[in-house]
Amino acid sequence: MTSSDWTEREATRETMQVIFENLRFLFQVDMSDADFGSSENQAEVLEALRELDEQSAILASHGFYEDSAGVFLASVLERYSLLLLRSYERGEPQRVQQLLYGITDVCIACHTRLPSSRDSPVAKQFVDSQAAWSLPLNKRARIQVAMRRFDDALSTLETIIESPKFADPVVLEDVLRTYLIVNIRVKGDMERPIPVLESVEERSVPQSAWRGDVETWLVSLQHFRDMPFIGDPLQSARDVIDASTSVDFPSRRSALVDNIAASSLLHRYLASKPSSAMEVSEAHYLLGLAEYRIYRDDWLPQAELYLEVAIVLAPGAPWAMPAYSLLVEKIQRTYLQSPGGRLPPEVEDRLRELKQAIDGSKPSSASLRIIPSG
Repeated sequence: MTSSDWTEREATRETMQVIFENLRFLFQVDMSDADFGSSENQAEVLEALRELDEQSAILASHGFYEDSAGVFLASVLERYSLLLLRSYERGEPQRVQQLLYGITDVCIACHTRLPSSRDSPVAKQFVDSQAAWSLPLNKRARIQVAMRRFDDALSTLETIIESPKFADPVVLEDVLRTYLIVNIRVKGDMERPIPVLESVEERSVPQSAWRGDVETWLVSLQHFRDMPFIGDPLQSARDVIDASTSVDFPSRRSALVDNIAASSLLHRYLASKPSSAMEVSEAHYLLGLAEYRIYRDDWLPQAELYLEVAIVLAPGAPWAMPAYSLLVEKIQRTYLQSPGGRLPPEVEDRLRELKQAIDGSKPSSASLRIIPSG
């Protein structure tokens, strides 16, 4: 690492520390008796929101060198921080609370990409507070992951999974997805989820599609536990995705563990700063494919980001057209699900640019510009 890289990384760490402290204060206010509509702590709340907005803008401008996902997530954080500030200034406390917990999704997406050797010590006192423990379990788990208290989050998620109140597969699917992501991508642990999923399997309706999905997840976890990944992470990710694509799974959810495992390999590969533009392009395509399958209807357009990067880096590659087709499918799901929905003109223009780049098999005339979500 060069001295300039080290300086940049330290500056980013300091910026993120300030962002964390302000978010922690805002969560404490939200969990206290004085909500965002109260005059109590008004000056402190306004100061925290202004500093959050300022530091998020700094992070978005230079906080993630050669990290396309980091740049994107920082830009979303910047946008949400500004909306938070403006909503508070307009006296919209419910909107402030809604946006604040939307920010946790951004933090979760960023913090669960790569392995973490230990939980954040600075967040321990906050997540152990009585106010945090009094939160609904789902909200508490989200905050714990957002604050990088992964062991605490896993315990909370296991409590949710084991509770009869959360037995409905529609409710449980999102919880299990987060639980598996933290175990596989952050902890690198294929063993811990197995008994938890076995318990879910036992409680599931026999012969149901849900039970079939859980059984498939267990098979994948046991396989990856017994056959750990070694060697080239990009090739391993190719193999996992190829295998999961060729198998006739019971449902689209059945390959969840395989796609999370592949995404973990790809995130680690990209974090190693590979030099081959073609391989980086392919990794982004595979990551876009995996993320789309993991989060089919995610409001954060991460899959779109990875697919667009894949096309921009190598429009003549054999995966460029499949990436484009998947990108169009995902965007149409975002914009056209509701009656009367249509693609915004800027989205249509960007898709046209990408298609022209593929057809001409030359670099896109425009630099990377992430297609906005709906």
